[in-house]
Amino acid sequence: MHEHPLGRGLDVTTEPMSVIKPLSENIRARRRQALIQLSRVGIFCLGHYGHLAFAAAKSQSIVGDNPPKETANEAPLPSHPERLIRPDTNLNVPIDHLLFNPTTKRKIGIRIRVPTSPKKPGLIIYSPGLGSGLNNGAPWCDAWRHEGFVVVTLSHPVTNEAIWDVSKQPLKANLRDALAFPQYGLRVTDCKFVIDICLADPYLKDIIDHDLVGIAGHSYGALTVQSIAGQSKGTSQVDPRIKAAIAFSPTAMSPATANSMKTVKIPFFCITGDHDNHVTFKNERNSMRLGVELSKRKLVYKGLPPGKREQLVLANADHMSFAGENLHGTPLRFSRDIKATLEQEQHTWEKISRITTLFWQAHLSKNMTEADLTRYREAVRQKLGKEDEYTVD
Repeated sequence: MHEHPLGRGLDVTTEPMSVIKPLSENIRARRRQALIQLSRVGIFCLGHYGHLAFAAAKSQSIVGDNPPKETANEAPLPSHPERLIRPDTNLNVPIDHLLFNPTTKRKIGIRIRVPTSPKKPGLIIYSPGLGSGLNNGAPWCDAWRHEGFVVVTLSHPVTNEAIWDVSKQPLKANLRDALAFPQYGLRVTDCKFVIDICLADPYLKDIIDHDLVGIAGHSYGALTVQSIAGQSKGTSQVDPRIKAAIAFSPTAMSPATANSMKTVKIPFFCITGDHDNHVTFKNERNSMRLGVELSKRKLVYKGLPPGKREQLVLANADHMSFAGENLHGTPLRFSRDIKATLEQEQHTWEKISRITTLFWQAHLSKNMTEADLTRYREAVRQKLGKEDEYTVD
């Protein structure tokens, strides 16, 4: 992803947003320690992408005064307004910005979808998978916005579409950088930073219910969701503002690592497919097989505490079904385990959109009763096909 298509950027180093004030000298040591902690999150999560992360550890410094190498967004930030939403902003279309976090030195693309409903909405953060950015998950992000939620999609630097830019180095090298240890924790930090900015924005802070924040993500984004939702392994990255979570294609490498999900205290929805296994990233010269088999994706649900966990396994859906992007008629960058037309994919996306919208309506609300929960689960079952598997307890 390059900066110029993002349109209006936003430099958040200005007052009054206290979260992004420059660091003082006496806490620089703590910042270095924080980077060490972020690397430990990566150590826990790296199994999702296999041996490639070990190669990254040899080629990239994990901690120190230099920030992790970025493979895109090297141009200076464009001039920008001080608001995410201006008085003349057209809320009927998504609004793109580029945020700069002075602590991590990362430039984070965001796409904001704002509902026109007068009801005070909740906020949903969406974290895409590896190699994807602001277009990821568009069908359900649009559906969530249509049903009254503010939805903010992130484009995480290094792990977004930048991996496909091979003008400076091959695809495998870009993947190595994207899967380096610090990136796992830095993506969580990106999400927390964006929540801070949204809840401090002069317009959004007044229309969002600050007690109703949810997060969702696919693949790499699912790992981000697992960490920020309260997974106990590695450094604790839990954000208490998050009240509910959806993980598309979640991962646990073993029952022991899945057990780390037992500390999650919020409603957590695992969504996968009956063909959601490995995926190969490829271009004309390189390819790399990443991911895990379906059985390991199902482990996450088993590790979650009973009572607030759900799992949906959709029939005839593979890993890229949950990217929510039209991969037809474009260079084949991702392998597929199913043969589906665009029309069939859209049918799957519509089902995902309807079911996940029900989840947010139930769990990003206040004063939900047991009767409400029962009605929600029955509504989900009514949306399912005969071969879909829905598990809840």
